[in-house]
Amino acid sequence: MESVIGKIVGVRFYNEQNKYIIALVESKDDEKLIVVTGQMVDFQEEKLYQFDGDYVIHPKYGRQFKFICYQELLVTGHNEVVKYLSSSIFKGIGKVLANRIVETLGENALEKIVADKNCLDKVPGITPTKKQQIYEQLNVEGNHEIATFLLQHGLHMSIVEKIMATYQENAYEMIQENPYCMLEDIENMRFKTVDQFAMSLGVDYNDFNRVKALIEYTIKECCYQTGDTYLLFDQLLKKIKSADRRLDQNVIGECIDLLVKQNRIYLKEDMVFSYIYEEAENGIVSKLTYFNSLFVEENTSQQIEEMIQFIQEKDHIQFASKQKKAIVDFMKYPMMILTGGPGTGKSTIVKAAIEVYRKYESNAKIALVAPTGRAAKRLSDLTGLEAHTIHRLLRWDISKNEFMVNEDSPLPIDLLVIDEFSMVDTVLFHYLLKASRLVKKILIIGDIIGRPGREILKLFLEKNKKNYDFVIVNGENAAAGFGLTAKLADDLLANGCDVITSGNHIWDKKEMYEYLDKTDRVLRPANYPDENTPGKGYTIVKDKKGNKIGVVSIQGRVFMMPIDCPFKKIKEIIAEIRKETKFIIVDFHAEATSEKVAMGWHIDGQVSAIYGTHTHIQTADEKILPEGTGYITDIGMTGSENGIIGMKVQSVLPKFLNALPQRFEIAEGNERLCGIDIELDEETGECKKIERISKTFMEISYL
Repeated sequence: MESVIGKIVGVRFYNEQNKYIIALVESKDDEKLIVVTGQMVDFQEEKLYQFDGDYVIHPKYGRQFKFICYQELLVTGHNEVVKYLSSSIFKGIGKVLANRIVETLGENALEKIVADKNCLDKVPGITPTKKQQIYEQLNVEGNHEIATFLLQHGLHMSIVEKIMATYQENAYEMIQENPYCMLEDIENMRFKTVDQFAMSLGVDYNDFNRVKALIEYTIKECCYQTGDTYLLFDQLLKKIKSADRRLDQNVIGECIDLLVKQNRIYLKEDMVFSYIYEEAENGIVSKLTYFNSLFVEENTSQQIEEMIQFIQEKDHIQFASKQKKAIVDFMKYPMMILTGGPGTGKSTIVKAAIEVYRKYESNAKIALVAPTGRAAKRLSDLTGLEAHTIHRLLRWDISKNEFMVNEDSPLPIDLLVIDEFSMVDTVLFHYLLKASRLVKKILIIGDIIGRPGREILKLFLEKNKKNYDFVIVNGENAAAGFGLTAKLADDLLANGCDVITSGNHIWDKKEMYEYLDKTDRVLRPANYPDENTPGKGYTIVKDKKGNKIGVVSIQGRVFMMPIDCPFKKIKEIIAEIRKETKFIIVDFHAEATSEKVAMGWHIDGQVSAIYGTHTHIQTADEKILPEGTGYITDIGMTGSENGIIGMKVQSVLPKFLNALPQRFEIAEGNERLCGIDIELDEETGECKKIERISKTFMEISYL
């Protein structure tokens, strides 16, 4: 490993999300500027850094220094220290005061200040404010050292940021004492991630902290995946053994006993409960039992009917008998659950029910919540009232890992409306109910449209999965048109998708960074430049017949982000997959038609099929190229046709008219599923057939 010492004098590229930097460094040891690449939590020009790593030759940009860790150095020498202290880093210090500091404390002034800030009291004319400013700025490097330590041990930058935010100056001590505390203290941490980090620190696989963490994590994950609140004891033991066969059975037993004594888990007959789910389940039962016993002032059915009739005439709609009954029941009972599939009018009922309620309770305080920001926005647009995410309504404090609105400080509301309830887990619902001590009425809504593409895909697979050996979907726009979430990815896979490919929007949801690292069924584009980029760009999965299918997700560069060359990267990947299978299918996520066509000719005869995604409009140029590769420029989108490539007309059109930024919203209604049906030769792997699929909701219903 080599080192480069110098100052950053220019930045060519910096990614705020993963902290990847391409910078120019001026070093005394090299006449030319050095290009350095790697991850930096923070950086400032004029500061002196030591970068540790190796020189590499980039195929396009030439010689670069790729560092794996770095540290900020304190400059020495009279002139250097004066220049440093009078730089823009230390605002308001100036050259005169900087010179006075060095003359008073000497050339090693910075080291003395870091060791004891009170040494600055000797400097004539320095104020307490400037003294503290200099000391705090010099000690920022401690954060760099901790972050570098975490990065060196394999943690991704997004996780490092969470650790620093949670533990702050105690980060190093906390994770050294017990790295598995991160599973408890930091939201959405995965055991595999923490375990790999702990192992790099030398933690033994039979360490009690490790085994206890694995037991608790297994229970919570299984409950989250199944929707249950417990795990059978035999299932728990089986899953623990499967997770790590090296574990000593006696250690497992001792750790279970310890967790029971510490009230971390509960054993009831043959069931094992995590204390979190046990508390949540009992709490929900208690709260709902009490809530349903509350008295609700009755309004006559005739009054409600008159109000419903008024809404029908005002909005030019006609409610069905079941819809009218839903509104009446909402007014009659303290709590109601409203469910129904797409097109059953849930949105219309919700709007009308709230309107009727406000008619009779004009001074009532109403809170509208949903599990996601987009769902809250849609609910707000529907009702004309402000809506929040549950976390925002309950004022989640990330540093304390708790809700500020709770049973002791409850929500000051009369009506609580909860949208997209299937996405609300047991624990979160419990916290919401605890904070609802003053609430008089609750309306819970099942999933509402806003997911037209997912709904029609699910129906298609239910009707037609038996006719296909292997299903690939591009899921980068599955989460309300922007990105993908872990839950949606799990749902798509559970509904029959074998592999999910993606594109540039895969990074829209931060939770996917960690999720991508733990699955080989959800892919990100393979040609992102940094080897530390989360996830994989290709995978090999068996189909129903046992054939190995190689699937590649790769992204174009024309009119898109200039990442690594897809034409070079695809050849490397094909060579690797060819070692295991002759069946290779490529999703080329690109903007320009010319780039897609070029790629088809570039890999003709080397893959079974290549299809384009990203532009959302299905093309009619499906063909089998001369060397046997199936090709289509774009397979189209699966979603609503009542919009502009899946988005509402009224949210997209203004951008073309006035060139101002617009917030896009997903279109609804008139859904259509688009894709391709391909058939491969089992002997050669070549494409025998490629046909477009384009079907409406109604057409799929009759399959």
